[in-house]
Amino acid sequence: MTDISPLPPYLHPGSPDGVSIRIRASPGARHNRLEGIYGAALRVRIKAPPVDGKANLALTRFLADLLQVPRGAVRLTHGETSRDKIVHIAGVQLDTIAHQLTELLQDS
Repeated sequence: MTDISPLPPYLHPGSPDGVSIRIRASPGARHNRLEGIYGAALRVRIKAPPVDGKANLALTRFLADLLQVPRGAVRLTHGETSRDKIVHIAGVQLDTIAHQLTELLQDS
């Protein structure tokens, strides 16, 4: 695996056991997908509507499936009612997630 330097602006060491990702969510989209970078955030389009936490749940499930981590490892830490969110992924290395997301963004 190659070293990603500098780190993408949307990634931050969340804690010794995980990574935090700054997200700009766009609920109500046609499909769940990575859209690109929006300022210092990763833009993610989510199909679910922003009603009763449905978009937040869909976002965490989408990220877990996309990054191939257990769904329980992904949790929303900030921005429950905002488009701007911070998601923490436990049990992963910063360089691994940086590499995965960089490749996924290049493929989209």
